[in-house]
Amino acid sequence: MNATTKTQPVAGVPNVKITINKVGMDRPRAWLAAGVEDFRRASAISLAYGLFWVGLSIAITAGAFTLGYWYWLLPMIAGFMFVGPLVAVGSYGISRALEQGRAPTLGDAFGSWKPHAGQLAMMGVMMMINGFAPVLAPLFGGWVLSWGTWRNIFHVLTV
Repeated sequence: MNATTKTQPVAGVPNVKITINKVGMDRPRAWLAAGVEDFRRASAISLAYGLFWVGLSIAITAGAFTLGYWYWLLPMIAGFMFVGPLVAVGSYGISRALEQGRAPTLGDAFGSWKPHAGQLAMMGVMMMINGFAPVLAPLFGGWVLSWGTWRNIFHVLTV
């Protein structure tokens, strides 16, 4: 893997070095192979962790149907999309324990988000913005059109 280092002046910070690693086209295959190997080495914990989330999703869906809130299922499916990266972090915890030479536990999976809570929260905010922007933008554009012409949208975007 080749790395390119560039030095760029930043106001108030002298000599910031930015390193960009080149990733070859064969690397994703190696990452998938490593994930399969981790699953093979810790299949019981991985399956238990995955089955917990599947069971929770089925319980929430069944509860919505049973209580007559079936119309909430589509918004909940959109919400599950935001929970997905948090759930994936548990798999990283299992892999981390294997890399450290320890036998992974469910505590590794369920507790792996704690050291990175701020980063995960920021990722959730970014995903929410990306999810809501396509819905809110036309509504906002319609509101702007209600008090002017289509040219006003560009005036508002400029501000």
